[in-house]
Amino acid sequence: IAGGFPGRNRVGDDWEGRGALELSDSSLRALEADGLLSLYQSNPESAIAKMGGLYGKTPTELRRIALLEMSVIQGDAIFQKQPLIALGHYLDAAKLCEDEKKSGAEAKELHQRAISGAVKTVRMLSSSPKSGRAVSGVLGRHHIKIASGEKFLSPHKFNLLVPADNLVLNGIELREVSQEGIGLAMIGKEGLSHRQLLDDPFVSQGGYCYPINARVESSGKVATLVLQDLMLGASTTVRGKTVPLEANFTSAIAGYFDEQKGEYSGFWAMLRPGKYESREGLYTIEPFRQDKIPLILVHGLQSKAMAWVHLANRLRADPLVRQRYQIILFNYPTGNPVANNAADLREALSDFQKIYDPKRSNPYFKRSVIVGHSMGGVISNMQIRDSGSQLYNAIVKEELDGLSLGDKVEKEVQRRLFFESNPNIERAVLIAAPLRGTEFASNVIGKLGSALIRLPFDLTERALGQIQNLDALRGGKTVEAFTKRRNSITSLQTDDPVLLAALDLPVRKGVTIHSIIAQANENAPLAEGTDRIVPYVSSHLKEAVSEKIILNATHTSVLRNDECLKELKRILREHIGVSKK
Repeated sequence: IAGGFPGRNRVGDDWEGRGALELSDSSLRALEADGLLSLYQSNPESAIAKMGGLYGKTPTELRRIALLEMSVIQGDAIFQKQPLIALGHYLDAAKLCEDEKKSGAEAKELHQRAISGAVKTVRMLSSSPKSGRAVSGVLGRHHIKIASGEKFLSPHKFNLLVPADNLVLNGIELREVSQEGIGLAMIGKEGLSHRQLLDDPFVSQGGYCYPINARVESSGKVATLVLQDLMLGASTTVRGKTVPLEANFTSAIAGYFDEQKGEYSGFWAMLRPGKYESREGLYTIEPFRQDKIPLILVHGLQSKAMAWVHLANRLRADPLVRQRYQIILFNYPTGNPVANNAADLREALSDFQKIYDPKRSNPYFKRSVIVGHSMGGVISNMQIRDSGSQLYNAIVKEELDGLSLGDKVEKEVQRRLFFESNPNIERAVLIAAPLRGTEFASNVIGKLGSALIRLPFDLTERALGQIQNLDALRGGKTVEAFTKRRNSITSLQTDDPVLLAALDLPVRKGVTIHSIIAQANENAPLAEGTDRIVPYVSSHLKEAVSEKIILNATHTSVLRNDECLKELKRILREHIGVSKK
């Protein structure tokens, strides 16, 4: 985003990005015909007042457009020094454009400039109560109010509020998700206080980025400034009819992810997980909604939550997804062993519920959907299964309390090998998940990557504590696995005992599983297929109720594939009982 986001944005709160306005030839002719051209050049305020009087007595289309243009231009010229007078001009302009159907593209842009001007001017005024205040315009007195209610936002909520088209994407290439309609598409960046961040640990440090529709609704002398949160509805009612609102969802999602873009590398977070543990956790990308289903996205190896930017952007193009789901991201450094990452996600989900559903009474929370890609699919799969003592017994032949591990190591063993499925996850979607491992974890590249990973000291210490009890292990591959360095790569090897034993754990009753599997070579037999990293036989899951094969897609490209998006949207619609049209 040009110059960074927020605060470093070069465009700012005005229309500088589109250039300054000048009067059109038709407006110049209208001024000349009414004998106001010289006056306008020397005293714009007087010329606007006189044109307003003429338009009031004998309204013509030429006078309307001329008055509209003059009002917007003058508002832009004086809003910093004379905000109340500028606001009057902007509200005049908005009133002149009430019926957008009669306006062409140029008039629509003028209308949007007027709305933008009204928004930025109201933000400048320190006292703009919901009860309103009066400002003067050439069309009369305007009683300006700010719309309030669940769907509506105050302009004072944001530390950056700009027209969506002012933001130029730089470094994040996304397919634009937008819709045409009335009003102006804006982006609001909310700056969160230190107290807010402490009270809600699942809010991103960068705060929220809202897709907003701004408009001015006039009724008599009352002009209501409306800032509508488009995540709560992208339409409104005009004269008894439902009409779409101008919207841009992509700029908002890019504004959110821009905070992560250059923050750190997923590759380095894999190699040095201990240095990036402070960034681990679940993050909401919009304020948590009690009436929306959590859609939890879990990224894969050598990656971070930023990997979901393309899919999240396109998911929000679907009105049903926006209306019924809220995207939650799990961010984690991927160098730690799979069982450790699964335990971290399990604990994060538990803490998440303590904040947003402490009484465990929210029916939407209990319908959560988890989507995991690559290793994220493996640790997502471990959220829907119950270990009992089955996983532990598959690896260790002696009782835990007889191993004399010490409290610290014993607690870590329990955390990784003894767990219950998450009762809130009702559906899981596993995308290109190496459920039975991958040969890449054992080949030269995998061995090199594994050798470069440096685990945190305390995690290494716990692993060494387990190695001291080799006689308690089942033997064979289990002993071999626990005598070598354990990290994310070694724990994805095709003979890893924890990985293979986890697949035999029972899936919680009531959970529905779907598989999405990429196949790079469309001509290869299915059983021999691969996405160039994970073979089909590793991703195939007998418990899955559906298995979608995405042809001509690789392990990484599958998340941007249209067929993958289509299948995921189908699953999400099925989850809420809506068949895809």
